[in-house]
Amino acid sequence: MRNDLVEPPTPEELKNMSQEEFNELVRKRVEQDENDPFYEPPSRAKLIGCLSVGVLAAAALVWLLLRMFGMFTMGIPGVVSSYLVGLLFAVVIALLVRPVSKDIREIKHPAKRVLSGCLAIGIAVALVWVFVVNPLLDIPHLTAPSVIELTNVRVDWEDSGYYQLEGDDAEGRPCVFTIDRSFYDAWNRDDRDATVTYLPHSRTVLSVE
Repeated sequence: MRNDLVEPPTPEELKNMSQEEFNELVRKRVEQDENDPFYEPPSRAKLIGCLSVGVLAAAALVWLLLRMFGMFTMGIPGVVSSYLVGLLFAVVIALLVRPVSKDIREIKHPAKRVLSGCLAIGIAVALVWVFVVNPLLDIPHLTAPSVIELTNVRVDWEDSGYYQLEGDDAEGRPCVFTIDRSFYDAWNRDDRDATVTYLPHSRTVLSVE
């Protein structure tokens, strides 16, 4: 056992520690870890994986923000963005499967391990279904999209956080579609009927007449 190990400070010592003392403590702990024969620096693959997940997560956040601003939601831009985001989420989930499953297996408490596993699987399935499976199911409909006639049409933004077109179908059931900002601004509020052409699974709007 080495005698020069840097012991972690107590909460009281940490509270009274100056910035210089804290920096020196961090430096000593880093040197101690690097000199430890059992210390293993992070592998290049792990660093690249973490960086990739960070970049992809940032890209997904940007996409969600752009949709909130009414961009890349309708027509060809909407279709292309849905498939790009599907690919994005598929890559993120693939990169996270191994580290997340490893962390779950290391949980000692059986109930917590099972609960964590079920939660992780549920989140993964939900994300895959919404962002990956639905766009794939829409591929046969790219050349033959669905068409629906709506009455009592109105456009809305404030309540939902997204630009949306709402109306009732032929059977009186409410229908909601996400639209872009330019369509929202150009829509005639006196027009109460609309014909919406859309992809049935992702509900991406191709056109509104």
